[in-house]
Amino acid sequence: MKEYNINNFSSNNQEIKASMVERLQRTLKAKLLKYFTHQNSHRYLDILNDLISSYNNPKHSAHNSTPNNVTVNNQEEIWHGLYTDSQSGQTVKLQYNVGDLIRISKYSTVFKKGYLPSWSEEVFTVAKIHTTNTSVYSLADDSGDQLEGTWYEPELQKVDTKSNTYKIESIVGQRTVNGKTISCKVGWISAKF
Repeated sequence: MKEYNINNFSSNNQEIKASMVERLQRTLKAKLLKYFTHQNSHRYLDILNDLISSYNNPKHSAHNSTPNNVTVNNQEEIWHGLYTDSQSGQTVKLQYNVGDLIRISKYSTVFKKGYLPSWSEEVFTVAKIHTTNTSVYSLADDSGDQLEGTWYEPELQKVDTKSNTYKIESIVGQRTVNGKTISCKVGWISAKF
């Protein structure tokens, strides 16, 4: 596989991570639904080639080319157009560095309540950065054990290490004056920052 510059990549997460394929599917479904509504029919085999052609022939804004015009000869140029900063011509800067403290996005479902937290309470450390076509991160917990799997940048959130806000584990004691509590001594949930 090295001879052909093929990188084998697999994901251990249950969440599907194929954003470009998912975007294609969404576009095709939207086109099909318009067709179904217009024709008042769910028969699509007759127009399947036209449907694919309607996706592959127009210019796509993401890479400023039509999918039909992407060839072996220009694929690298197209790839750099997708994955480099057009201002500087440099590869896009990584958002996180090894050693950064981060939280992990919680798996979201269709029926997830919007008021529930979206990020893990536990704080992790970026242990390693894997850069191939897109960058993914390996994480470690507070004991240094590496977590199984890798995460994309949008699934991570950097923790503000300058914040002096911590969660209270328990109230250890309190001071009262005239029957009113005026201060409390608390135990904090341990934080690694």
